[in-house]
Amino acid sequence: MQSSDSTFVQKYYPLILIAIGGFFLLFPFGDIGGEYAFYLAGVIGFATLIIGVFVYYQKRTTYSSSLRKKMKILGILFLASLAAIPLIGVGMGVAVGLGHAFYDPSSLNDTQDIDPVVLQTRVLDWVNTNRVKNDVGGLNLDDTLNSLAKLRSTSMANESPEQAEVISDLDVNLIAKNNDLECVIGDNIMPVQEYVLFIPHSKFVTIEKMVDFVMDFLIEHETEKNTVFDSDSILTGISVSKNDEFLVVVQNFC
Repeated sequence: MQSSDSTFVQKYYPLILIAIGGFFLLFPFGDIGGEYAFYLAGVIGFATLIIGVFVYYQKRTTYSSSLRKKMKILGILFLASLAAIPLIGVGMGVAVGLGHAFYDPSSLNDTQDIDPVVLQTRVLDWVNTNRVKNDVGGLNLDDTLNSLAKLRSTSMANESPEQAEVISDLDVNLIAKNNDLECVIGDNIMPVQEYVLFIPHSKFVTIEKMVDFVMDFLIEHETEKNTVFDSDSILTGISVSKNDEFLVVVQNFC
C-alpha cells in the first residue's frame, strides 16, 4: 500500500520539477559561489524546468481544471517575462542613446587637456583668498620662486610615478641653492617651503572641480595646510606640469 506522501509526489512531480527549476534559475547562486556556481545553477535550473514542463503537458489531463488554469497563467507570465527581456534591452539602449544626445561624456575635460597656466592662476587665487580669510595675508608671485617651482614640476613630470615620488622628497632648499634660485628678501636668503601634488589623469566636468580637488588635498593634509597658511610667508611660486600618466602641481613659499 502506497503512502499519501508517495502518491502526492508521483502525481505532482512535474510541478515539483518546475518549482525546483525556477528556484535554481532565480536564486542568486552567483553571489554566493561566483561565476561557476551561476552558470551551473542556470544549466541545472533550465534543464529541470524544461523536463518539468514537458512531463506536465503529458500528464495535464490528470489535473483539475482549476490547477490547469493556474499553470496556464504561470506559463503566460513566464513567456511574457522572456519576451520582455529584449524589450528592456531596447528600452535601455534608447535611454542611453538619448542620454548621449543630451550629455556627451567626451565633452568633459581630462586633466591632460587642462591649461596649466589657468590652473596655476585658479590655485593661487584660492590660496590667497583663504589666507586673507585666515588673517595671514596674501602672497606675491615671485619670478625666482616661479622658476624653482617650474624646475621641480618639470623634473618630476619627466619621470615615472615611482621616481617622481623620490624627487618630490628631495630638499627643495638644496635644489634652489644648486640652481641659483634661492629666495632672497632684503639681504637675507630665506628658507623655502613647498607642497607637491600628483594627480593621475581622470575626468573633471570643469577646471573648478580640478581646483576643488587640489584644495581638498591641501586642507585635509596637515603638513600641506600648515605650509599654505604659514603667516611668515610673503612670496610664492607655482607651476603645473604633466606627462602621459599624471599631472604635477608644485607651489613653494618663502
